[in-house]
Amino acid sequence: ASDVYKRQVVGLRPEHVTEPRPHETGEFANFDALLDVVEPMGVETEVFFLIDGQQVCCRIDPRAAVPAGSSMQLSVNLSHMHLIDPGTQLVL
Repeated sequence: ASDVYKRQVVGLRPEHVTEPRPHETGEFANFDALLDVVEPMGVETEVFFLIDGQQVCCRIDPRAAVPAGSSMQLSVNLSHMHLIDPGTQLVL
């Protein structure tokens, strides 16, 4: 297989996956997630869901939270996305 098609890992911090925020600048991609855990933390709420069997954590505004077991639209700020080589753990 060519290095051009080498498998990579997407790296994002929880604060860069939120409920859609139209007033923020950046490049965004929206998706729906089935929430496994909803954890109120005061000024923010952490929500957890699975992507390809991997648990993902994101931080949302508490006013946007829905109960665990519900589907929620989330938004990824692609301006903060990193691609990581899984073999070397280096950010590309």
